[in-house]
Amino acid sequence: MHDDSTDGSIQHGQKSHDESLFRRMVEESRDGICITRNGMFKYVNNAFCSMLGYPVDEILAMRGADLLAPWDKERMMGQHFNRMAGKGGNEIDKTTLIRKDGSYIEIEMYAGPIEFEGALASFISARDITERSRLQDDLQESEQKYRMLIENARDGIIITQDGKFKFVNKALCDILEYSENELIETSFLSVVAEEDRERLKQYHVQRMSGSRHTMIYEARAITKSGKTVHLEINTSYLDYNGRHATFIILRDLSERKAMEEILITSEKKYRKLFEAESDAIFLVDKETGNIMDANPAASRIYGYSHEEFTRLKNIDLSAEPELTREATKKDSVFIPVRYHKKKNGTSFAVEITAGMTEFENRKVQIVTIRDITERIRVQKALENSEDRYRRVIQSLQEGLFVIQDEKFIFVNEAIVAILGYNVTEMIGRPFHEVIPPENLGHISLMYAQRQDGVKGSWSYESSLLHKDGVTRIPVILSTNLTEVDGKPAVVGTAKDITARIRSEEELKTAHKRLEEINHRLEFIIEERTRELTEANTQLFKLQKENLQSQFDVLRQQVNPHFLFNSLNVLTSLIRIEPELAEKFTEHLAKVYRYVLENKDNELVQLTTELDFLDAYIFLLNIRFMGKLRFRINIPENSKTCMVIPLAMQLLIENAIKHNAMSKKSPLVIDVFIDEKNNLNIVNNLQEREAHMASTGVGLKNIQNRYLLLNNTIPEFEKTKTHFIARIPLVCDAMGL
Repeated sequence: MHDDSTDGSIQHGQKSHDESLFRRMVEESRDGICITRNGMFKYVNNAFCSMLGYPVDEILAMRGADLLAPWDKERMMGQHFNRMAGKGGNEIDKTTLIRKDGSYIEIEMYAGPIEFEGALASFISARDITERSRLQDDLQESEQKYRMLIENARDGIIITQDGKFKFVNKALCDILEYSENELIETSFLSVVAEEDRERLKQYHVQRMSGSRHTMIYEARAITKSGKTVHLEINTSYLDYNGRHATFIILRDLSERKAMEEILITSEKKYRKLFEAESDAIFLVDKETGNIMDANPAASRIYGYSHEEFTRLKNIDLSAEPELTREATKKDSVFIPVRYHKKKNGTSFAVEITAGMTEFENRKVQIVTIRDITERIRVQKALENSEDRYRRVIQSLQEGLFVIQDEKFIFVNEAIVAILGYNVTEMIGRPFHEVIPPENLGHISLMYAQRQDGVKGSWSYESSLLHKDGVTRIPVILSTNLTEVDGKPAVVGTAKDITARIRSEEELKTAHKRLEEINHRLEFIIEERTRELTEANTQLFKLQKENLQSQFDVLRQQVNPHFLFNSLNVLTSLIRIEPELAEKFTEHLAKVYRYVLENKDNELVQLTTELDFLDAYIFLLNIRFMGKLRFRINIPENSKTCMVIPLAMQLLIENAIKHNAMSKKSPLVIDVFIDEKNNLNIVNNLQEREAHMASTGVGLKNIQNRYLLLNNTIPEFEKTKTHFIARIPLVCDAMGL
């Protein structure tokens, strides 16, 4: 028989046990829990009291609305009444409460109706999210700052995933000449030069598989306009949208590559100068004192052969070795040694200048020695000038800074290196403290106009004041208006142009040197003319015709119009594009050097003529700016054949002289070898409207020169659309 009283007692005991357990869970909860009825607190746990800083009895005497922040009171009260009226369900919401000390805390709350002590009440669970909200705000602020830095970075920054662009910054778009929309979701390899794609593809496969490989490497990219740019690629890993991706920084190395090519050409040029110099020049190992190299003038002055020099030390040449040792200890760039000795033992007075450089990872002195026996008294004062020559090398990167309220709020390592400060010293420093007094008015006005949104050119040359308060550092300042922390700011870059200013001076010197070369060429031409007019026999007549033919070609290549046009182009480039101006100077010198070296040769190898043609085409492309187009297709097996020097240049100049050209209708010149082993130079006909009748002297010149060689005569053909010149190549041993 069932005992109802016993069963009821058990159920009552279980219920009491459950209520005790639930009460304990509520009391020990880390979240604040309270119950309100008619707006008054009926129950609060310890966590809720601690959260607000009130004791239990004070809160139980308060209304819930008393704790709500003023701006949230109306909204929260409306939601409460709707919820209690059954018009809204249980909700999770955020609001702001007032602590006893008057401070505010943000909470995330869950609220819903509940039966309490036999009547309808509101149950609320509250969690303090003040710190979480602050961290979210800080994260958002940090993301905004780094996005601003990435967008204004000078290097290209991208994120790729599955081989496709997922993010690109403005600098990358500027480098590749594409818009952001054109790049996003396209293949990264689509902008890589074809010859580099397979290598980069392998790097990507290795990187994504976790294998070790080079993370920084170089490659070429093709811009939207078809231009090739050299890039340094720095790769790393990150998670992007929950998946593995590659973070890449791209730096444009095109300018550096161009400079490397210029340096190679410059090295060849200075080797020529090294060998042609009348003073003795030595390369000396700084650590050992061994002579590494010596020019021909050194052998003439000292009497040693080149091989003998390489077995000597610099001190072996001195007649005063103790003075030489002391000068070497002082690491002087000007060694005031008064006497050297020759191989035969005789002593003579010398002037020695030296500079320090690096060669093959070694410190090397470049020592120039001049025999001053006849003017030792004049040079005596100069021997005491140990600091006459000093080598200044600066290799500073472009600086980046952000100014707000006229103070630096961000600087990178490059700008502090330029100015001599550290980062801590720069942050918060008024920007006018790094401006020289004489520039302060102008730059302050530019800054104010930038802040006001005035449009104009915000890239200009100026100078910055070093930490020492004296030194002015010439820079190119570029600024842009931005926003940081909701306030206007100016982001800018400073590029040290000390080296560029020095290059401009060197270009002026090169300009002067070119003028000297021209004067020398004119003198040579006059001498050749005088020799030709003195010939009066048949044998000399034939020689005269040969020389006259060479003279006509030489005159065609070095006539003053060509030189002056080239110098005018060079003058324009010096200020606008100094790096290109230096390259232009090197190619112009190469053209004149080729003329001088080959003016007396009957034949030269085709590969030599093509090297000269490359330099000449470079000058024409700079001069005519897209109005000329060359297509050269010469097989390797034909490049060892011989051709008369300057023939191709004469035909190209002839085409330019007699044809009109423009960027829309360029003059197209094709150079190739036909099946009869003739060198073809073909140009499209675009004859000038106002045009003097051709004398045919240039073409006759080429024919006469081949006639003197007893060779096949060149052919010239003019069709309705093209002018064709066929120049026979000499490829047999007898012809060579």
